[in-house]
Amino acid sequence: MADLTRRSLLTGCAGTAALALAACGTATTAGDGAPDLETLRLTVDGGFTTAAIAFRTLPVLTLTADGQVLTPDPVAEIYPGPLLPHLSSRDLDPAGRAALADAVLASGLITTPPPDFGTPGVADAPTTTLRVTLDGTETTLAANALAEAGAAPELTAEQQEARDAFRALVDRLRDLEGAVGAEHLGDPSPYAPDSVWLRAVPAPTEGVPEDPAPTVLPWPVPEVVLADLDTPTLVGGEAAQSVLSALEGATELTWFRDPGADAGADAGADPGAGVYLVLARPALPGDRDDAGR
Repeated sequence: MADLTRRSLLTGCAGTAALALAACGTATTAGDGAPDLETLRLTVDGGFTTAAIAFRTLPVLTLTADGQVLTPDPVAEIYPGPLLPHLSSRDLDPAGRAALADAVLASGLITTPPPDFGTPGVADAPTTTLRVTLDGTETTLAANALAEAGAAPELTAEQQEARDAFRALVDRLRDLEGAVGAEHLGDPSPYAPDSVWLRAVPAPTEGVPEDPAPTVLPWPVPEVVLADLDTPTLVGGEAAQSVLSALEGATELTWFRDPGADAGADAGADPGAGVYLVLARPALPGDRDDAGR
C-alpha cells in the first residue's frame, strides 16, 4: 500500500521496564497532573498480505476526541465475506479515559524521543503502531514484527525491553474492559461513518472463481465514477451515504458494472469491460490522507 496515494472526492508495563525506558528519554508518567489522553489509535497492518486485505484493514482500537471507542466487528470465517467491514462504537466516560491514559503512561513508552524498538530479522511481518495525543502532543510508537520476533538476536537488551513493554501495553488495550473497567464503557452500537474510503480495480478476467461465482451488479451511484477510483479516494457527503447503502449486503464476490460501460450484461454475467472490483472501508476520525489510517 505504500505506493498508493490518497485524494479527496466530493468533499502496562510499569516497574523495572518502565524505569529502564525512562532512562532512554524524558518520560511522561501517570499520576497527579498527568496529561489528558485526547485521541488514541492502535493498528496492526502491513506485512505479507494482499492489497485488498491491506486496504480494508481497520485499526484495532480508536479513541476519538469526543470519547467514542471504535473497534472492528468480528467477521465470520466464511467466503465470500462482507465487502464493507463494520465497526462498533462505545462511549468512554471521563473516568474511563483517565484509566486508559494511566495504562498508556504506566508503560513507560511515552518518552521524548520515543523508544527504539529495533529491526528484527523477520520477513513480511506486520507493524504494530500506536498513535496517542496527550495534551496536544502526539507520540507515535511503531514496531515491526512485535508479536512475531520474540527474543530476536538482532535486538539489543534495551530494544527487547521496549518491545516487551509495548507488547504488554497492546495486550492491555485489546482487553479494553479490563483496562478501564466495564462500568466506564457504554453499550456497543453500530458505527455510522460520515464518509468512506474507496478504490476500484478492473475485475479479473482470468482465474475467476466458479463456485461461488461473482455476481455483477450495476453501480448505482453514478456521481462516483468507478474508473476514477484507481487510487484510494475519500468519498463524503450524500454520495458517501449512497455508496454505503449500495455496499450493504455486498460480498467480496460482488462486482459492479460502471454505468458508462455496456449495460447489456445481466447480473451474474461473466465479467467484461467496465466491470470493477470495489474495495471499501469506513472512514474514521483521525484518518490521514497519506495512509487513511
